[in-house]
Amino acid sequence: MHRTTIPEEHIWGHRRLLHTHFVSDWLSFGPFLNHQEALYWMESFRMGMEFVLESGKDSWDEFIRVNGAMYEPVLFETVPWGTGMLELAFDAFEDINGRALEQLETYSCSNSCYRCLRIYWNQGFHARLGRKTAIGILNGIRDSRQGEVIEVPPTPHFEEPAQVR
Repeated sequence: MHRTTIPEEHIWGHRRLLHTHFVSDWLSFGPFLNHQEALYWMESFRMGMEFVLESGKDSWDEFIRVNGAMYEPVLFETVPWGTGMLELAFDAFEDINGRALEQLETYSCSNSCYRCLRIYWNQGFHARLGRKTAIGILNGIRDSRQGEVIEVPPTPHFEEPAQVR
């Protein structure tokens, strides 16, 4: 079908779902009781990563996974085989959390601004981002030594032959 022009009236008969599998790192934190808290933590941690690891969102992305009534922010690397950025973020978790907290406490914006939680990529959430609530969540994480770190052993790499159907 590559480089084939399909007449519009026949397009429904030619739709395909494509999937490509690549190994990459991901980092999940939570769970949170609502989407709003998960969003605050996710955007605060992203901001902290920019300061501590000097990393923007050029090699990783984020989403909130809904698991029943719980919400888990997930950061994932978009580069096949990963860049190691999220592994560094895992190791520097407390530093990133602390730097994000410090940054949010520095500003006096009423809700959020482009110096703290707002970036181009989260424009759809600008009205929902709240600096003071994010500070409360980060303080709770810093002051809490509860929870556990779950290390998942890596899956050995294997070559799988391409399947043509």
